[in-house]
Amino acid sequence: MTDEQDRYLKLAKEILELKGQIREFQAEVVTLKVFLINQIMPDQLESTLRSLEAIQAEVLKSDPLLSSQRQASDVIDALRHLKKRGSSEPDS
Repeated sequence: MTDEQDRYLKLAKEILELKGQIREFQAEVVTLKVFLINQIMPDQLESTLRSLEAIQAEVLKSDPLLSSQRQASDVIDALRHLKKRGSSEPDS
């Protein structure tokens, strides 16, 4: 295996670890939402959930870091697509 392949393998492993950590974080957020909703208005769970989701949507819209991450993700996806197209062409 080449050094470049080793780096890609290491990167892939790190990405998988991050995905697992993100899933855990998402589960924790959902748990906290449920707990918060139950604490705020236990008799109005649905309306409280909708209110929290609306607040969350507004926060996400106003987050410049999230916007930058989306743009970076789009660039990375485009580069992957270009690389796949380039790698499918015969070697000259």
